[in-house]
Amino acid sequence: MRYRDSVLASDDREPSSRGALRAGDRAPDGPYDARRMLFDLFRGPHSTVLNFGRHPIHPGYPPSIVQVHAVPTPPAGYDLPPGAVVVVRADGYLGLVTEDPLAVAGYPEHLFGAARAADRAALGHDHHSGNGAVDGGSLTEVAR
Repeated sequence: MRYRDSVLASDDREPSSRGALRAGDRAPDGPYDARRMLFDLFRGPHSTVLNFGRHPIHPGYPPSIVQVHAVPTPPAGYDLPPGAVVVVRADGYLGLVTEDPLAVAGYPEHLFGAARAADRAALGHDHHSGNGAVDGGSLTEVAR
């Protein structure tokens, strides 16, 4: 199963440079080091950034939300060029595939913005405050 067309999947690479693995696909497992597999890193309620590049990545979120791991060489199943970065969502799917390490910082805004839009669509319309501004709250906030 894959969700390549989901609003939660973002792959900013040129179409001609994309391999078989794309945002929206289930993240493959593979060795991380001598003791751990990638799935061990994904375990938990956080998103995981796999940095296959040399540039440090600082997503600006605490480790309870986003954990960053440097992976010197993409393991089998990750047909990505050197320098690629992926964000694995807490559900185990690739949310972001990029070659731009700076794109990682903007992905949570993409993710949360998509979630707010989905909330409004599920309600069938946008909710407005008394002053005409769109309420950015989630479904649970609107239902209170």
